[in-house]
Amino acid sequence: MESQLAQLNRDYIINKENYEKLIGRREAAKLSGELSSTTEMMAFKIIDPPTVQYAPVGPNRPLLFSAALGVALVAGVATALLISQVRPTFLSPAELRDATGLSVLGTVSMNWTALQQVRRRRARNAFGACLGSLFVLYGGVMTAALLKF
Repeated sequence: MESQLAQLNRDYIINKENYEKLIGRREAAKLSGELSSTTEMMAFKIIDPPTVQYAPVGPNRPLLFSAALGVALVAGVATALLISQVRPTFLSPAELRDATGLSVLGTVSMNWTALQQVRRRRARNAFGACLGSLFVLYGGVMTAALLKF
């Protein structure tokens, strides 16, 4: 009797393992069937194929360069004006008298030495050269930008 019980338990375990394998296969088949039916429902069709543009997409470079130069020049002039308003200077005794309402007893004129005059002239020339090279470089950049179009 014990041998029959042991044989039945072995048969039961084998049948249970086979049953679980079959259930797993059935579920896998069901899932793959569902996937194939859903992919048939969602078919993608390309209507317009992608194309490559020959001209680069981006901002209008000449307009951008011109706007940047204009903003930089306006910002420089505005900064100079702001500094002159924060630290005002008076060029004549009459301006000082009108601004303060006090009488002016005397003035001290500026006497530039020869070395100071040379330095001021060099500074003006350097400023002019920098401003001229800015416009020359702007012209070169604009020419390069227009040739690319």
